[in-house]
Amino acid sequence: MRSYGLGVNAFVVKPVGHREFFEAIRDIGAFWAVLNEPHPGLPEVPDAGSEA
Repeated sequence: MRSYGLGVNAFVVKPVGHREFFEAIRDIGAFWAVLNEPHPGLPEVPDAGSEA
């Protein structure tokens, strides 16, 4: 909960192996694009391209 309070909503454990590392990077892109959701108690952050 402390991490959420600081703005963290996910973490990744970096693989040691070269191949596994690149697979993890690929999977992170899919995670952020499709699965990632903000913590329900935090305010939404406007898109970088939108005017606030």
